[in-house]
Amino acid sequence: MTYSIFLLLITLFTLQSATIEATFDSPASSINGLGWENGVLWALDTESTTAFSIDPSSGSVIDSLNIEYIPGYEPYGMAVRNDTLFICQLKYGGPDSYYCYHSAVTGTFLGMLDLC
Repeated sequence: MTYSIFLLLITLFTLQSATIEATFDSPASSINGLGWENGVLWALDTESTTAFSIDPSSGSVIDSLNIEYIPGYEPYGMAVRNDTLFICQLKYGGPDSYYCYHSAVTGTFLGMLDLC
């Protein structure tokens, strides 16, 4: 089975003119977060706990980072800012959730914040 990521270019207030600029195969099957910084698309895969940096012009994977995770939690949702990946860790069946900080350059775990 092939999964795809769609890049959608949207001009504010003119949704009728939105166009799909490119499509390419997803690097994994459980993408649950996307981020964008410095011309690089980031995709977070929950199943493999991997963040992929992707060249949006070709769809090729530039690098992949294994993201340290908390046992019993799954990475679900991501943002990128100033070379830092902000990844939400959710516990299924429980109320706790955390934001974990990782270096977008090395994947090194930088810290965490309890959201509950």
